[in-house]
Amino acid sequence: MHILVLPSNYPHSYHPQKTIFYTDYARALLCLGHRVRVVALVPVSLREILRQKRLDLGLRHHSQGGPPADVYQYLHPPRLQGMDRAVRRSLTKRLLPGYFKREGVPDLIHAHGLSGGEVALWCCRLLGIPYVFSEHSPEYYFARGRELTSRLARVSSEASRCLAVSPGMADYLQGLCGTLFDVLPNPVDTSFFRPPSSTAETDRPYTFVNIADLKENKNQALLIRAFAGAFAGNRAYRLQIGGSGAEYSRLESLIRSLGLGEQVFLLGQLDREQVRRTLWDSDCFVLPSRRETFGVVLLEAMACGLPVIATNSHGPSSIVTSPQLG
Repeated sequence: MHILVLPSNYPHSYHPQKTIFYTDYARALLCLGHRVRVVALVPVSLREILRQKRLDLGLRHHSQGGPPADVYQYLHPPRLQGMDRAVRRSLTKRLLPGYFKREGVPDLIHAHGLSGGEVALWCCRLLGIPYVFSEHSPEYYFARGRELTSRLARVSSEASRCLAVSPGMADYLQGLCGTLFDVLPNPVDTSFFRPPSSTAETDRPYTFVNIADLKENKNQALLIRAFAGAFAGNRAYRLQIGGSGAEYSRLESLIRSLGLGEQVFLLGQLDREQVRRTLWDSDCFVLPSRRETFGVVLLEAMACGLPVIATNSHGPSSIVTSPQLG
C-alpha cells in the first residue's frame, strides 16, 4: 500500500531531534512492507535562525534513517496563526501536485497533528483519498476559545479513523469534538534505546536527568526547585537537563539564584546519540510536565534501563503503571 505521511512538524536542519517520533512512525509502516513517503511543512522561527546564525529555508529531500521525505522549511510568522495556516495552504498547493505526479496518488494518508490533518482533509475532498488522523499535541489543554476545537472537529469528522497517543488524551479529544478517538501510543526504537553494554561509573554523583524542550509546559523550573529542596549542597547528587528553548535563560538564572551551579547543568540541544549517552550516564529520569499527551522520552529512558519519575499529567499515567517502573 502506498501511504503518504503528512506530519505537522518533522526533524529538520535546525532541530534534527524535534518530533523524531514522526520518523519512527513512518519507519514502522515501512518495516511492515508498505511504500511510505513523507511530505512535511516545517515552521522555523526567526529566533532560531538568529540563534544559529544561518539561513536554511526551502525544500530538502532526505530520509533521516526513515522513508524518503520532502521537507519544506519555511519562516514561521510569529504569533500569527491565521497567516501561518495561509502559508501552509499555499505551500500545500505547490508541493503536493508535484508529489502526485512523481510518486502517484497514495492509497492512504496518515496525518499527524491538526496542520497535517487539514492538508489531508483538503486531499480527501479534492481527490477522494482516505486519511487516518493522529493527534499528539498538548495545545488543546491550554487553548482558549472555540477556533481550535472547530478545526479539530472538521478534520476528525471526515477521517477514516482518529487516533490519540494515550487514553487520557483520547477521552479529552472525544469530549471536545464528539468524535471517537482510539489509542495508538508513540513508538520507540528499542534496538537503539537499550541498556548500556557496560555498567555506569560508580564514583560519579547519583544523576537525575530530564530531556525535553525548555518551555513553560515542560516545567523544568519545578524540577530545579524540587532538586534544591532535597539535595542543595549535597555533591553526591546532580541534575542534568538536556534541550533548548525559550526558558533557557530563565532556568539558567534560577540555577544561579539557588546556588546550584555545581550541581545542576543545562546541556543544551542534544542529538539522538547524545540523548542515549546522557541516559546511559544517568540513574533516574524525571518528567515534571504540567500536561503531557504521552511522554515518549519516558519510554526511551525505561528502554535504557532507568527508573522514572513523572507528574500525573495525562500521558505518563498510561506509561508509569507500576512501582517497578517509577
